[in-house]
Amino acid sequence: MSDLEIETIVLNSGDGIESSLELYPSKHAEKCGCILVLPGGSYSHLAAHEGTPVAEHFAEMGFFTAVCRYRTAPSRYPAPLDDVSAAIGYLRDNADHLNINPEKIAILGFSAGGHLAAMSAHLLPEATRPDAAILCYPVLTPEAHIGSYRNLLG
Repeated sequence: MSDLEIETIVLNSGDGIESSLELYPSKHAEKCGCILVLPGGSYSHLAAHEGTPVAEHFAEMGFFTAVCRYRTAPSRYPAPLDDVSAAIGYLRDNADHLNINPEKIAILGFSAGGHLAAMSAHLLPEATRPDAAILCYPVLTPEAHIGSYRNLLG
């Protein structure tokens, strides 16, 4: 998607590790919904194939899309959740400038990112809670992937 201008916003830099938000604007002129993508990666890294390609696909479909590059190990809970909260807060605070509907922000997470999406949908305060959550093969129990839980909680 060479004709798409992608902007990166720094969210947090706690633990000496930076989190960021990559913005993929919709090609449509009208105000649209937003999908915030959370790649998986066992809370140890972020899987490349679950970030940029997904964001580009949804942007082509007409959604404003963003990838939250949340902090992973050695950062621990609640750092990733704080990053998602900051990302949704940024999207809502800048909705007019970004041409998105602040009441139509969905979160889409894969694996550990699915776990983070589920936590975000239930634990974040209303101002930064997503309006919808799409969980793709989420890690919802320690038995599903103990490594994710160890990386998140120590």
